[in-house]
Amino acid sequence: MPDLKEARNIVINGDVETLELLYEDIPDTLSQLIRTAFVPRVDHKSIVADFSAIEARVLSWLAGETWRTKVFANGVDIYCVSASQMFNVPVEKHGLNGHLRQKGKIAELSLGYGGSVGVLKAMWH
Repeated sequence: MPDLKEARNIVINGDVETLELLYEDIPDTLSQLIRTAFVPRVDHKSIVADFSAIEARVLSWLAGETWRTKVFANGVDIYCVSASQMFNVPVEKHGLNGHLRQKGKIAELSLGYGGSVGVLKAMWH
């Protein structure tokens, strides 16, 4: 983020109007700013890891959904599989019906965390 210092000052000052004017994706901007708050101690380093679909993996394991565990073991994208089942069409991440993958992700995460039809509808739009 090239204007990190400026963005940080806008947030510190609580200038929501300027933040909305300058930054198209406010949640992404705030996410980037939060990451800069973590500074390792002297002679230490931070290690960042992003585990692919970690939420869906843990939820599948907790729910005892062995077929989902097999999806992960085979290196298949769970969000594509979910969308494929939801819409009864093949879904490929960067291919056929790829636009439906996000709907599969929304369903996996909103319903996996105890959301119901209302949560799913709210996230869908």
